Order: sequence, then structure tokens, then C-alpha cells
Amino acid sequence: MADLPSVKSNKNLIVKSSYGKGNWATVPWLAILDTRETSTTQDGTYVVFLFQEEGKGCHLKLAQGVTELEKAMKSKAVDELKKRADEVRERYVTEDTKEFDVSGGAKLESKGKLANLYEASTIYSKFYEVAAIPEDEALAKDINHLLEVYGQYVHDRIQVKQELDSITPTDHRIWALSAGENGSLWEEQVQKGEIAIGWDQLGDLSRFTSQMEVLSELSRVFGGDTTPTNDARCCYEFVHEMSVGDIIVAKVGRKKILGMGVVTSDYFWDENASSFKNRRKVRWEKKDPAEFPGGGTTVKTLTEITPYPSFVSLVYEYLGYEQQGIIDVEETEEQLNEYLPSTIVDEGCFISEDKLLELMDRLRVKKNIILQGPPGTGKTWLAKRLGYAVIGQKIPSRIRVVQFHANLSYEDFVRGYRPSGEGKLALVDGAFMQAIEDARNTSQPVVFVIEEINRGNPAQVFGEMLTLLEADKRGPQDAMELTYKRSDTERVHIPPNLYVIGTMNIADRSLALVDLALRRRFAFIDLEPVFNTAWREWLINRCSFPPNLVATIETKMTRLNNDISEDSRLGSQFRVGHSYVTPSPDSDIKDPREWFRQVIQTEISPLLSEYWFDDAECADKQVQELLREI
Repeated sequence: MADLPSVKSNKNLIVKSSYGKGNWATVPWLAILDTRETSTTQDGTYVVFLFQEEGKGCHLKLAQGVTELEKAMKSKAVDELKKRADEVRERYVTEDTKEFDVSGGAKLESKGKLANLYEASTIYSKFYEVAAIPEDEALAKDINHLLEVYGQYVHDRIQVKQELDSITPTDHRIWALSAGENGSLWEEQVQKGEIAIGWDQLGDLSRFTSQMEVLSELSRVFGGDTTPTNDARCCYEFVHEMSVGDIIVAKVGRKKILGMGVVTSDYFWDENASSFKNRRKVRWEKKDPAEFPGGGTTVKTLTEITPYPSFVSLVYEYLGYEQQGIIDVEETEEQLNEYLPSTIVDEGCFISEDKLLELMDRLRVKKNIILQGPPGTGKTWLAKRLGYAVIGQKIPSRIRVVQFHANLSYEDFVRGYRPSGEGKLALVDGAFMQAIEDARNTSQPVVFVIEEINRGNPAQVFGEMLTLLEADKRGPQDAMELTYKRSDTERVHIPPNLYVIGTMNIADRSLALVDLALRRRFAFIDLEPVFNTAWREWLINRCSFPPNLVATIETKMTRLNNDISEDSRLGSQFRVGHSYVTPSPDSDIKDPREWFRQVIQTEISPLLSEYWFDDAECADKQVQELLREI
């Protein structure tokens, strides 16, 4: 068959054969497969010659692979194969195919289970007795008839797949859906690329135009003393609220996740299904087990989880999506690289690698650290990179960043009531509670960065979490009740794999002293302005600054910081950090001297005016000194 012009000229077609070993030990075969559809006879659709066990003849077929389907659906595989064959025959009928048997019941005269499955997989078939096998030309004509149908089938499948792949879940809703009792529907749903709900006694659910109509019919059909409100909502939302592009989380019970996918079709009623006839098509993106954070979801069949940020974060991280779409390939490749203290140095940190190792050690032991220092010492920059180093990879989804401010409350940070889309108040977890749930759902480190931690009221914002922050109170035995509980039995603890890194500008006069209780729970790390060899080499080698200009910048900034430190009105905490005069290597600075002059005039000068707000002459003198001979 490989020498047939129609096969030889098509680079997508391959020929495979078996003379009676392996799964098909009693059924020798010779197959033509389109590699865009399948490269194995265990799955997909292909053209095949099947030879009877007794050698009386052979069948030329357009047939389906059965092995993988049988593994997934077991006793239901035969019915599913017949259903799929019917669907293909209904769509691909030509004058030529009328010459083939379309009953799907071609017999191989073999009693094996797989032979029976293979017979059920038949789409089109023609039997040739040994004594009446046609001439090569007639045989080639029959093969080409099936290859023509096969080619159109594969082409249409590719088009459909491309259309489905173009559907992304950006800005769509997320639903948790039960996969049947103990996950009994899961394997079938994966194999068929579908989701399903029951209540078949109601018939086609699309005939109901409101949730109240569904509720009335449920009450009439099933009776009972209770009002099936949740069932009615499930049926209505499955048909009318769920949309193409929505994310489906297949679950068992409250916590267990079986897999996730994207809805690719509108609702349909499957009359041929034996049960759970209310269905939608789904493109399953991932089928790895996971768990919902915290206490999980409700036990209802269908629950929208879009309003719960911690669940949304879990779903997007699980699927590898970002909030605005799919993660870039470059970022994914970057995440595969190990992130070490040496990586931080390579990215522009002027602290030694040994010192960074010490900082990481303090973070691992204490669990909570605060990077404090004058403005421009790279506190936030370093906080994020220390987080990546603790995680071991640059994975932004495992780091949350918030900024404290005077109006931040416990309800914002931990948990509180917020208006919902229905005009009611809903209990919503804040950023810190979401981070706790993130950490509960993984054994890997999770990092929480708090910028300007002394701008808020830590005791008020943290509440009972201030106690739970302590490194020796990070276990379930130390769990406490929250001010706002989701249930009477809810207790919360901070997992040991959640690391908190705060930053603090010690030059801000508007801030009060840090709460002593907060000080006891954090290790404080001082960051200084750094104008050392590493800094000089960065400017010269990475930013292409002339060495004499780098020396001038260092001299001027060192002199300025000495004057600030010696001024009784200020002190060392008001020094100007190196970040002010350290460009990134991709800044494309064409005139380094002009760049430094602009930094002085637009960044350092306003800062000095604020420092010496009661002595404008002193501030101006310092600025002029910086600008001299530049």
C-alpha cells in the first residue's frame, strides 16, 4: 500500500502492519494512518485491512482505534464506538461510500474481546473473500475511496481543533463541577471531551427560561418536603449562565480536583446517552490531581468560584495561565532555570553572595524579615529576588506583593465583608488570607512581600495574624479563630512554607515607630547605600559608563551622604541610595553625563529640598556641588 500514488504523494500518511502479535494476536492487519490524526492503531481513526483469523478473507475498513477507549470506558466502549461511527457516517456520505457496508457489523470470525471492539469500531467496510480478491486496480480504487473520506474527516477535525484552541479563558467565569459520585463520570468525560449533569427526568433543560421554571418542574417531578433551590440553580446555570470559554474544574467532594478544562460548546441534550444527558463539550487542559485551598468548595454539583480570589489564583497557576491570558513561552523557559543568590548578583545586586546567603538563612529560620534602609537602597527590588531565591525559581505567581498605607484595614488585608454582584455583602478573603491558602495547597515556598510595612498600623491590619506569624506558631495546633469566620469550626494557622518579607523606608518622618510586637516577630536587615567595586563594574561594564564619570559619581554621592550623616537635623538614615544613580543595562543611555545631570535635577534635588525643608540654602548648595563640573 505504501507504493500507492495517493499514499506515496501524501507526506502525512504512513503505513503500519502486524502479522498477529501483541494485542491483535489473532487479527493481522495492515493500516494507513494520517499522522495529523494518529500514529498508532490504538487510538484515532485510520484506513485498515483486517484479516480473518481462519484466513477466509479480509476487510478493508475505515475504522477507529479501540485500545485507549476501552481502557477509559471499559464495558461502555462498544456503545461509544458505535455512536462515533454513526456520527462519522452521517457526515461523510458519497456515491462511492454507498458501495461499502455501513452496518458496522463486519465479522472477523474471532471470539476475542478486542476483535469484538474492532468490529464495533467500523465506519465503512468491504469484505473480500480469498477466492475473489479483486485486481490491483479495483483494490486501489476502493482504498482511494476510503482515503478521500478519511482525508476530509482529518481536515475537518483539524479545523475544529484550531477553532477550539483559539478559545481562551480570559475574562470568563470559573466553575467547579462534580464529576459524579466518587468521580465516577471522570474517565468518560475525559475520553469524550465533555461535562454532564443529571436530572434527566426534566428532559432538555434549554426549554426552561428561568430558574423558577426549573424549580417548579423539579418540585413537580421529584416531590419531597424540601425546596430543591440548589438543584434548580445548577440546571439553569449549566444551560444559561455557563459560556464558551469558561473554565471548568472537575472535582470530587469539597477539596479534590481531578482536572481542568475550557468549555468549547453551548449546552446540548444527548438523547443517545444512557444517563447524564445534559452536556457541554470541553477541551481538557490538564488532568493532574490537586486540591482546593482551605476548606474547599461547597458540595453542590455546580458552583461558580470566580468570586473567590484564592480559588482563581489556584486555577490560573494550575493551568499555567496569567490573569490576562496564557503565559509567554519565554517566561515559562525562564522559570525552568534555577534561581540562586548568584542570580541576584548577576541581575545587579551589589551585596556579596555570602551576605545574600546569610539573609536567606535568616528568612528560612525566622520566616519573617524586614529590609530597612534609606531611600534608594533597593529594598523592594531585593525583596522580590530573595523570594525567588527561596522558591528556587523565578515564578511570579508564587509571590504576592501588597503595599501598606494609612487606610489599609484588617478587612482589606485578612478578611472582611464586601459588596457582591447581587447587591449583598459577601465575606471575601484579603491578600494575606489568599497567600495562606496558596501555601496550604503546596509544599513549595510561597512568598508575601509587604512594601512600606510601617505606613500602616500593623497591629490593626494583622489582627490575630500577628500572633500566628511567629516561626514557632506555624502549625495546625496553633490555629486560631478569625474575627470573621466562614463556619463555627473554622480555625486558621499560617503554614511554615509561607515567608513574609517587608520593606521599610527609615527616612520617612511621617511614620511612627514600629510596633514592638511586630519587631519581635521579624528579623530586621539593614540595607546601606553601596558604592563599591561591584557597583563600579556594573556601570562600566554593563551600562558602558566612562570610568572617570563613575569615579566622579562615587565621589560626589559619598561626600553628599557624609554631609547628611553628620547633620544633626538628619542622620545616616537619610542618606541617598545607590539606586538613584544606577541605571538598568537596557536603559540605552546615549550621554551618561547628561543622564547624571538629569537625575540630580529631577530626583535628588527634590529629595534634598524635602530633607532641608527649613534650610533651602543648604539644599541648594548641595545640589550645586553635585552639578559642579558635570
